[in-house]
Amino acid sequence: MTRPRRDIQAVNKQRSRAGTYSAAVGEGGARVAERAGRIGRHGEAQRSRATHLQRRERSARPVSAKQAGAGRHERQSRFLGLRRAITGAIFGVLIALSAYIAFGDPGGASRAAFLSDPPSDSALGLLNPDLTGARAHTASPPVRLTVASIGVNTTLQALNLQADGALPVPTNSAQAGWYAAGVRPGSIGPAIVVGHVDSVNGPAVFFRLKQLRVGDEIRVLRMDGTTAVFQVDSVQAYPKNTFPQSTVYGPTTDPVLRLITCTGTFDQASQNYLGNLVVSSHLVREGRL
Repeated sequence: MTRPRRDIQAVNKQRSRAGTYSAAVGEGGARVAERAGRIGRHGEAQRSRATHLQRRERSARPVSAKQAGAGRHERQSRFLGLRRAITGAIFGVLIALSAYIAFGDPGGASRAAFLSDPPSDSALGLLNPDLTGARAHTASPPVRLTVASIGVNTTLQALNLQADGALPVPTNSAQAGWYAAGVRPGSIGPAIVVGHVDSVNGPAVFFRLKQLRVGDEIRVLRMDGTTAVFQVDSVQAYPKNTFPQSTVYGPTTDPVLRLITCTGTFDQASQNYLGNLVVSSHLVREGRL
């Protein structure tokens, strides 16, 4: 059955109106969606600004006592940790140094006293030299000592008695010293010259003194340019606790020179040698040699 022409035209007109309405609805929906997007972006910007302002406000607020205490505690903990680390490092260095002194240097244990103790009469065991009646100052003061047979060539440090009446030893282990208040080498009486036998660094100025033999020559250069020459008479070792002071320091009728150092066993308890070595010699000539 064929539909009438008027019905077809009416249907087409309805379809056209429906399409136009749909297009209008779609366009309106797009505009609504665009507006909604602008509103959303505006809201997001507002929220971001609000968050920024809140952060600035929080940073401007005064720190509470609890927060400040927590910060101080954290800083104190860091400081204490750093201090413990530094203290541990220093302690380790001290232990290493002590070990080197005791074990690292050959013979270090037997020489530790010269590092830990200041020079004193205990190092040589010399007590107050009693030179009464034997003090002569006619000769010029000594400035240098040489003993060719054992390789000694040293300047001389002037030494004086300490407050307790003891004669100290030289401050430099490589240098000998003479008793400046006593007899000058070449004058009547016993002139006294002392020196270390060793130190933490090894042999000292009088390390080979025990190798001297009777007849060996000792030379003392004096300040006026003259030289006093002595000849060895004896090489004697004495225990410190029975040191013969009157024999070593007592008056003599001739010019005498005595060289003194440590010898014997090294006592770990007292950190000192238990004996003294004394080389006695007499004047054989002097002048500008």
